Amino acid sequence: VMMQSKNAPEGKFQMTPDVVGQSAFKIATMAGISVPESTTLLIAEAATIGLGSPFSYEKLCPVLAAIRAKDFDECLDMGEALLRNGGLGHTSSLFCAPDEDSVIRRFNRHMPSGRVLVDMPSAYGAIGDIYNFHLAPSLTLGCGSTGGNSVSENVGPMHLLNIKNIVEKRENMLWFKVPESIYFKNGILGEALKDLRDAGIKRVQVVTDWPMVDLGYTNKVTDILSDYGIESNVFKDVTPDPTLTCIRAGVKSMESFHPDCIIAIGGGSPMDAAKIMRVMYEHPD
Repeated sequence: VMMQSKNAPEGKFQMTPDVVGQSAFKIATMAGISVPESTTLLIAEAATIGLGSPFSYEKLCPVLAAIRAKDFDECLDMGEALLRNGGLGHTSSLFCAPDEDSVIRRFNRHMPSGRVLVDMPSAYGAIGDIYNFHLAPSLTLGCGSTGGNSVSENVGPMHLLNIKNIVEKRENMLWFKVPESIYFKNGILGEALKDLRDAGIKRVQVVTDWPMVDLGYTNKVTDILSDYGIESNVFKDVTPDPTLTCIRAGVKSMESFHPDCIIAIGGGSPMDAAKIMRVMYEHPD
């Protein structure tokens, strides 16, 4: 199956051309091994990987090497060594239970290969569209920069096209939308909230945090709203960098109160939380 490479270090092997594409029975006969004619695969146990171990090289025939590992850690090291021995960037294959996500992630991180196949034969699985529908069907498999290639994908028609782009100078289309009325300066709060009364708002949800409540700013808003005959409901449990749990609690408060308007009091966290609460309240699906 393998022969010593010419002009290469001692122990460096290459394929014997005569075995490429031949059946397992014919290869066994060529090697002087007696096997049933129905034999489809020959497996040889190898003790090492690399120089001096001919079966740890690419063979392009139905002959596989079996290498024993004492645990999964050693298995990962052996898989990486096999790829670095003659398949950098190509393909690695793992057989495990489909729900062993941690095992799959470890294997993926460890293998320097462009394809990681799970629970499928690598020879056919890497081709694509046979055992999976994620890889493009191709017999030319890119190995990426790791393997000295320009792409790490299965090479298809799009990789063979020269695509020309015509690009004209354009300014980015940007916009910034602000409220029609912006109120500022001391004592303007009552005038600003009067807009809500004039717009017919009857129920206001206030979204804030405990510091704003403790400092009395929230009461300043709700007191004026009350004077204008506008009912208010205060959600004051916004946390710094609010989580979805916090957002959902605010939405639940809105669902029981049914506000016409939302007011956020405080810094970035209450304001951001109020925006997301409004979206989730108005679009629950």
